[in-house]
Amino acid sequence: TTLFSSLRRRTKVEGVANPNRTPAGKRVAARSRMEQKPGGLFNGRSARRHRAEQCTKVCGNIWEFDAGKLWQEDDVSVKNTIMRVVLPSVLSFILGTLLYTPVALAFVAIFDAGDTGEGPILNVLGMDQSQFMQNFLTVNGLLFTILCGNTYTSLYNQQETLFTCLFLEVSEAKSLLEQACLVCQNRPFFPKVLECIGDYVENDLCRLDVEPAELLAKRPMYDPLENILYVTSVGVPSVIYETVRDLRVARGNRLGAMQRKLPAVHFLLLYALGALELLAFPLLGAGTVSMFRERAVLNVQAVLFGSMCGAIVMTLQVVYELWKPCDGAYTVDRVLQTMVSGLEEELEARLAASTIADSRLEPGNNHEDTMVAFPNDHDRWSSEQRGYADQQY
Repeated sequence: TTLFSSLRRRTKVEGVANPNRTPAGKRVAARSRMEQKPGGLFNGRSARRHRAEQCTKVCGNIWEFDAGKLWQEDDVSVKNTIMRVVLPSVLSFILGTLLYTPVALAFVAIFDAGDTGEGPILNVLGMDQSQFMQNFLTVNGLLFTILCGNTYTSLYNQQETLFTCLFLEVSEAKSLLEQACLVCQNRPFFPKVLECIGDYVENDLCRLDVEPAELLAKRPMYDPLENILYVTSVGVPSVIYETVRDLRVARGNRLGAMQRKLPAVHFLLLYALGALELLAFPLLGAGTVSMFRERAVLNVQAVLFGSMCGAIVMTLQVVYELWKPCDGAYTVDRVLQTMVSGLEEELEARLAASTIADSRLEPGNNHEDTMVAFPNDHDRWSSEQRGYADQQY
């Protein structure tokens, strides 16, 4: 009883219960203790909330688009895409607007045999009682929609597959670099291995402008991955054989995703089908002239026809940008350069360190400073060990 009374007196301060003893106070105290811990749950939530706020400040609202920032950035691919898509679309709009009225009047002069402006052919085009022109536009529009839509879907899926393959291949290349540094760091052929990895990254992984079939058609003696296996394997495959095999599988998937499935003539056929779709509108304009004597109606139709020309050209140019392997906003070269930037920096640093170590391991130099270049090098590189390494090489 005495102990219980003392504890009860300790929990009261001037007649008010200690707030830490109440359920709400316990929750507040537990939360404060979790926030004070460096790896606490609430601390992690606050850190994630802070990162989300910073991301919102940097990225901004997705609905806030500033076209002027595109020209201020140093991204050449975005500017090239804008020039290749917007400029042809604007030119098509202007040409379509200017050429619609002369072409329609030329059809009137061709189909009006008696110069009356009401020939039988013009009446058929104007009235369209048989709905032949309507069926013509419907069939051409349906064919154009099916062909262009399937082309866009195929090219978009190809780009998505290529992104996945590139992420996988870059991850395997980093694994190969790390494993090569662990296995071959104290070997005299370590700079050769780094040079082979650098050659693979520069002349194979980042070469989006070369046909994948040409990259795969090289002889094995010119393959840097084959050179890595030859240097590191004596009699039996080395421990990095599994990594090189996985990297080759990822490389094959990347080359398969890069290979163009559609020929260049496919887009010529798309443009021909789009031009055939647009050709029907001046014929309808000629029929409209035969029904209305006022030529001002052609000016309104000319603006609408120019807008349709610009929309069709813009659609075809966007599809063509997806077909291009590089140098565009829809391509993967910008993302690929960002992914391999860290790998290239690591290669340069490792190659520079190995060059310094080789200069310090010459016969006239002192070997005590070898630990600066290779922190894991615990041997003294005796003459027997160097002779055995040279024999393995």
